[in-house]
Amino acid sequence: KKRTNIIGALYGKMLFALDCFEQNINSNIFYHWCKCTLIPSLKTKCVIVMDLSKDKARHCFARAQYESCARVGKQMGRGKISTPRMDGE
Repeated sequence: KKRTNIIGALYGKMLFALDCFEQNINSNIFYHWCKCTLIPSLKTKCVIVMDLSKDKARHCFARAQYESCARVGKQMGRGKISTPRMDGE
C-alpha cells in the first residue's frame, strides 16, 4: 500500500515549506528537509519552535540550522552566526 507523508511548517495560520514524500520520514529525510526546504524559506532573524519532536529530529534540525547559518554568515561577509526569527526583529 502506497503512503504519502507531508512535512511542513506553520506560521500563524499559514502553511509553508511543504514537501511530500512517498516513504516514511526518517531522521535523514527530516535533516534534508530542514536544510534544503525549511531554512531557505525563512526570513532572517526568526525563531523555530518544534513540538513533540524526537531527539534525533532535534539533532538533525540543529545540524541543518548551524550549517545554513554558517553558510549565510560567510556569504554576507560577517563572522558571527545569528539565529533567524520569523517576526523580522
